[in-house]
Amino acid sequence: MSQRINLEHLYDDYIICSCEGASEETIMNILIDNNKLIFSRENLVDNKLFRFRKASEIEAKLLRRGYGKSISILRVSDSKNEKFKLSRLYEERIKVYTFLTRPEIEVLLLIGEGKDTKYFNSYKSSMKPSEYCKQIFHNRKYSIKSKEFIENYFADPDFLVETIRVYNEKYRGRDPLNLFNLLQCAL
Repeated sequence: MSQRINLEHLYDDYIICSCEGASEETIMNILIDNNKLIFSRENLVDNKLFRFRKASEIEAKLLRRGYGKSISILRVSDSKNEKFKLSRLYEERIKVYTFLTRPEIEVLLLIGEGKDTKYFNSYKSSMKPSEYCKQIFHNRKYSIKSKEFIENYFADPDFLVETIRVYNEKYRGRDPLNLFNLLQCAL
């Protein structure tokens, strides 16, 4: 079960949500647009997701504005060790949460196909989940990392929510936060 971290303040905060790649961004957009998250698009700064990976980029482009309420930064990334440190001006005023999708977001595709157990038992040490997914989905029109593929595969947002739930139950490990913590059904 997920560690309980109180994220209820996200209902009222402005949120800067930064996604590592196109797959993460597409998945987050599906969840937001189908009201599956604990916040709405209206909470997002500029009503959109961003792809800034460095704290300095977020500071320069987004934090120097005047906001009338609290801001939280949500990072969706597969890297546990990626450095992200706000400057002293912001580090105590703004909460930063990193939601991990380790080892890669493509694990959700493996779960959806029922191939996750086979991957983790047989291939984990020899190839990334994205490489294994390429073998499974080799006859598809779009790349598995493309927006079109992800949107088509997770056209049913409840199916996406279910794969995230399964990921949380089976593969969360010691990571305190993952996408499941952002789902309304997790509250």
